[in-house]
Amino acid sequence: MKRILLVLALGLLSACLPAPTASDSQGRSASVAAGNSGSTPGRDSTPQGQDLPIILAPESFVIHQEREFSILGADGEFEHFSEILLADGQGEFRLDIVGWATGVTDNRWVPSQEMVALYERRQRYLVRYRDLHLGESADLSANYGYLRFPDTVSMAGRTCDQYRFRSKFGFGDVTLTVDQETRVTLGWTLSNAEGVTVMQMETTLVDYAPNLDGVSWSVPVVGQDDFQSPGDDTTLGFTPLSINYVPPGFTEMHQKMLLTDTLFQDISNIHLTAFTDGLRVLFVAQQRRPGNSQVDPGAHVYFARESAIGGIRVIDGEIRKQPVFVLGALPSEELVAIFGSIDY
Repeated sequence: MKRILLVLALGLLSACLPAPTASDSQGRSASVAAGNSGSTPGRDSTPQGQDLPIILAPESFVIHQEREFSILGADGEFEHFSEILLADGQGEFRLDIVGWATGVTDNRWVPSQEMVALYERRQRYLVRYRDLHLGESADLSANYGYLRFPDTVSMAGRTCDQYRFRSKFGFGDVTLTVDQETRVTLGWTLSNAEGVTVMQMETTLVDYAPNLDGVSWSVPVVGQDDFQSPGDDTTLGFTPLSINYVPPGFTEMHQKMLLTDTLFQDISNIHLTAFTDGLRVLFVAQQRRPGNSQVDPGAHVYFARESAIGGIRVIDGEIRKQPVFVLGALPSEELVAIFGSIDY
């Protein structure tokens, strides 16, 4: 039961994220205010009075993008996934896997049917949550210093600018590679607090005028609604526990309820709370076990364990006999602290 919820939650997280359009992404990115961290301009700070440049998400554009996504495994080896992203610039997109490999190699293996099906189920999560996106101006200004590298680079035959965002709370750097003409993100790198690259994406081919006839676009797996308490507890089927700690710089984006019991007989509705610091996103998922109508007033944490799925750390366990999951690309000690703070 617990593993089913974890896999389902990863596949459904993107249902809680808005689908950006080109105009929306451009408006948000262009309005980001300068982040004055007190450090020397040119060293992870935004020069005073200078706004951040326009940076667009690939799925907000009309695009055919072939790309390589790589993630560092627990064994210290990178796992590589060859992907194709298609988007119509109006909110529709799909992501497919066409090859994969491990270690230092240019060869790619044909993905199994199981892997292809897994991408089909998780594509919305991978595009909207795994891939990096610029958030709101206030979050970026408060939480990241910004640096534009002086030299351009080439990616997929396009001239690109590069930008580094350094977390003011020590969560690691984010580097974005942006098409100089279209302002679309063609590559990114995510480093941990020790400066080790843990995830990266690089475009190998891009077409801004593709033929999209006959494309089957991604669709949400289940319905989702905004959650407000009190009032929506009855629809959800339980009252979510309170989250009493979030990492520095993170603020709540929204609360949603995924109405899974309308499609899955054995999987109750899920409550999701999303937090962001402007670039990274973390989620807390809660669910009442079927047949368990009351939380346990006795022991607080029954058990907890840590795992990693698709580059995202996961702490899952039971709090007062209620399944709880904390997911995010953050140090495990932060996720454990969030988990331990959840209670009445």
